[in-house]
Amino acid sequence: MMQIRAEEQGSDIVEIAQQDTCFYYSDRYMSHNYARILIFTHEQDACATLAQTVRFECETYPRPFKAGMLALHPYGFDDDKIASTLRFLADTEAYQDIHQVEASNGAIYLYSDRYMSVGKAQGLCEWIEVE
Repeated sequence: MMQIRAEEQGSDIVEIAQQDTCFYYSDRYMSHNYARILIFTHEQDACATLAQTVRFECETYPRPFKAGMLALHPYGFDDDKIASTLRFLADTEAYQDIHQVEASNGAIYLYSDRYMSVGKAQGLCEWIEVE
């Protein structure tokens, strides 16, 4: 891979190391965030997938993450998996920064208090969903 990446036609190849495995993708055709999400979903670590996605959204954009998005590709979580993952996150110390807010229409959003206050998350959630 080092030889391929050193050549001009391989200069777009990026490596992501995850535990003992290395993954490669072309940054010409895929964003780093999407590649990262695919790795999490490939490893079937629902908690890490959800927490890292929420943290990324809150830090990068900043906005809360709609829980219903987890049912869509590339996540593919069903309602039970979303609910059980949220319960596990609430009881696990490593994920204590992940919280929920609800819009007046019942839509659930997630945010990380590392990057966003509850007031900002609630306000953005309501604005996105209702206003």
